[in-house]
Amino acid sequence: MSCLLRSAGSPSIDLSAVLQLPPKILTKLFNFQGARIFFDGYQTFVLKSFSELVREIEKKPRVSYLSNYLIKENGIKLLYLFWDWDTKEVDIPSLIDRLKQLKTASLITETKRGFHLYVFLDDRSRIPTSSEKKLIAEALELEDPDKQFKRRIFTLARVPGSYQNGFVVRVIFAQNGRFLKFEGEGYNEDYGKPTPRPICPGIVEDILSPNPSHFGRFAFVAFLAAQGRSEEDIMEIFRNLRPIDFNERMTEYQIRHIVENSYYPPSCITLRDMGYCRDNCIFRRQWR
Repeated sequence: MSCLLRSAGSPSIDLSAVLQLPPKILTKLFNFQGARIFFDGYQTFVLKSFSELVREIEKKPRVSYLSNYLIKENGIKLLYLFWDWDTKEVDIPSLIDRLKQLKTASLITETKRGFHLYVFLDDRSRIPTSSEKKLIAEALELEDPDKQFKRRIFTLARVPGSYQNGFVVRVIFAQNGRFLKFEGEGYNEDYGKPTPRPICPGIVEDILSPNPSHFGRFAFVAFLAAQGRSEEDIMEIFRNLRPIDFNERMTEYQIRHIVENSYYPPSCITLRDMGYCRDNCIFRRQWR
């Protein structure tokens, strides 16, 4: 596989060390059982396979970022919690010691300006809240990571092994330990009790297009809000998706309006009438 990720001239990615990671960690990093968002420094792309990721990285983009979550018909699946330091003044040996003591499934990479920490989730885990992420940070005694990542759950992270201005994002620690599993509802009470209703596959297709329809955006937000996602979480996903006509102020306003008014996701009848329902939809019998 590593030979596929090198081209003549300057390299675009070096996965020689990455491919030696524990299999479970490797699977989490490059999980494509759903759509993931890729950012090349100029624009975002929706990727649905590892081969598509390879193809984008082989173009030698300025940077290579990949979302730490999947977008699926049954909602958003978080793969790992992520912290970022834009400084080399971090006590990495002590952090590694704490990760070893807690036997946490984790990965640390070194970037040109600092370090990244990945803490991996169990496949059966729900998405943790910002407060729960803070508790994990306290347990690991993290030293003032970048403020924007303290509460952020959904984000884009540099692809380990990729190059940034000649500097490779280098793996310096990996541990196949306990995968965090958050159980129960864990929703933010400000947004009401979540429902298990999955996202219509037709809506997922729409929202992953370069210019989603207005109804598709409304339905996507309503589905996520009904599943217990906060305004902040939903806004971060739209920042990552960045539709062609993305306007941050307008998007924030529309998300807040949908969440505060508790708009319920459209029914299958409505979705079918508007052409979103798929004949092979696995949820059709459950949600009519």
